[in-house]
Amino acid sequence: MAPSGRRPSRLPPRTIHVRDSKHTDGPRLALAPRAWTTSLSYAVRNEHC
Repeated sequence: MAPSGRRPSRLPPRTIHVRDSKHTDGPRLALAPRAWTTSLSYAVRNEHC
């Protein structure tokens, strides 16, 4: 048991959660770490566009 007397919650699957910071109630993406790294690398390489 957790110190509060409640059972500890399960950890979510290992994912990166992405949302639009201006539309916090909008859709969200859940990406695997490798997909996030690939997307981020692409964005950094193409930031001048």
